[in-house]
Amino acid sequence: AAGIAGTFGADDMWDYALDIVSSSVELELTREGYPIPRNVLNVIYDGSFNFQNPSANDQAMWDYVAPPVTTDNKSRVTQVQGTIARPLWELPGGTMVAAVGLSWREEMVRAPSANGFKQDPYARYLSVNTVAASGERDVSSAFFEVDMPITDMFLLNLAGRYDDYSTGQDNFSPKVGLQINATDWMRLRGTYSEGFRIP
Repeated sequence: AAGIAGTFGADDMWDYALDIVSSSVELELTREGYPIPRNVLNVIYDGSFNFQNPSANDQAMWDYVAPPVTTDNKSRVTQVQGTIARPLWELPGGTMVAAVGLSWREEMVRAPSANGFKQDPYARYLSVNTVAASGERDVSSAFFEVDMPITDMFLLNLAGRYDDYSTGQDNFSPKVGLQINATDWMRLRGTYSEGFRIP
């Protein structure tokens, strides 16, 4: 992760920030002790497995009945995000401040199934999840936020974010917040927002 931040413009009125983050994870997962039904049926049929005294079976027999399986899983995310903000003008309750930003993110996952595809269902590992995940996508986003101290009593906050996915989905998520300073010792806040969950 890395980033820079600072100010620019006349009287340093503009604040800026640029952040970059990248993460990569590799996981080697080995499962042991999961039987394959077809192999169990085979040793039952030929009588080669000692069910009365399982400890009498050698390692080669166990590796045939329940062979270990290893999967290599990988995931990666990289994101670049930039924001700028500045005060706009004075309101009765204070200074109105606005910020806008852009973001780009790349996501990737490779998580193969330990079972893979087998036409014979009895040739699959028993109790090992057959689900696999594989894919990648880019996400481009734009967002904004505005704080408006309308009076000493009322503070209005407006924000929104637009996300566009390379897999064909897009969404705008708005947010409206109101803060009421009722007295010196009581402050009320209310917020309405919308969101979404990407598949």
